[in-house]
Amino acid sequence: MKAWVKRGILFELVVVIASLLAVWYAVFWGSNPEILNATEPSLKYYVAIITKQISGISIPFLIMALGFITSRYKGIRLRIAWMGTVIAGASCYIILMLIFKIFSISSVYDIIFPLTRNTYAPLTGVIIGALVITPVKNIFVRIGHKNIVLTVVAILLIPLVFNKDVFMFNGGNSIWFGLFAFLIGVALSTYRHESNPIKDTTILLGLFLLGVMATVAMTKISDITYASLTAATRFVDYSSFLSVVTAAIAIRLTAAGMDDFSDNHTGLLAGWFGVMAGTGSWVSTSLLQIANDIGINTTKQKLVVTALISIGCVLVGLLVFKIVVTILDKEMDVSETRFD
Repeated sequence: MKAWVKRGILFELVVVIASLLAVWYAVFWGSNPEILNATEPSLKYYVAIITKQISGISIPFLIMALGFITSRYKGIRLRIAWMGTVIAGASCYIILMLIFKIFSISSVYDIIFPLTRNTYAPLTGVIIGALVITPVKNIFVRIGHKNIVLTVVAILLIPLVFNKDVFMFNGGNSIWFGLFAFLIGVALSTYRHESNPIKDTTILLGLFLLGVMATVAMTKISDITYASLTAATRFVDYSSFLSVVTAAIAIRLTAAGMDDFSDNHTGLLAGWFGVMAGTGSWVSTSLLQIANDIGINTTKQKLVVTALISIGCVLVGLLVFKIVVTILDKEMDVSETRFD
């Protein structure tokens, strides 16, 4: 087990699981299960809303993982990752068209023109962060760990206190949130020796419990105050204070004691693909169309079918993405500037 931790295999495994959760989050909750349309709280509703809150942590976790990995990794070039996104996306969509007979011209445009169509907004933020990663790391070293923590907390608390999207995070699906979470990952890597596994485990469990309590409390407050559940999801989106802080602690904990990454670079590819598939609307739309064609009505059916579809998406998508990036890496001049 120690060897797995030191080589980063355990960390990569968690990233793969988070990638799967991110896809499932987009597909299952995008199917609008009837339990979320409840007009009053019930045990089933509490289970559903808490599950949504916890599974949503996967997106900020993946973006931070990309920042953490990129700050230490020298194996992939910036434009290879971006070109791989376009080519892998197109390849996956062709597979979907051939097997499931689905087609949407809007999805084709989203895949081919990801920047102009803002298809993967958080990934664009990751690209911006990667371009400035060296000076940012130097700044992080100068300002210190505590000041970084205070800044992050302030940025997260301001929208919560004023109930306004002050920093244009758009619930987590924006360029600015992608950049913000990516830089948190870089900071976590810069100060990775600050990690204390026992302390971080305790904090992580406490944050999960706090998230559950906050979600239940907001549901009750919404029901009493507004006679509806419109405010029940206050802490559910993946740019919320609890989601981001929980994701950051999870990164520190799973990466503790890691010396290096395994040779197959699974963490980087899985993280990138997870954010791509979890935030790209064409992915969830296409997978939902497949689920609807199968014929699902109840929440249980949606849960099972979307889980199976998400697993298939991640397995096939990762394989395609790995092949595309490998081919591009071999074709391009190896002397080009790589992530530093």
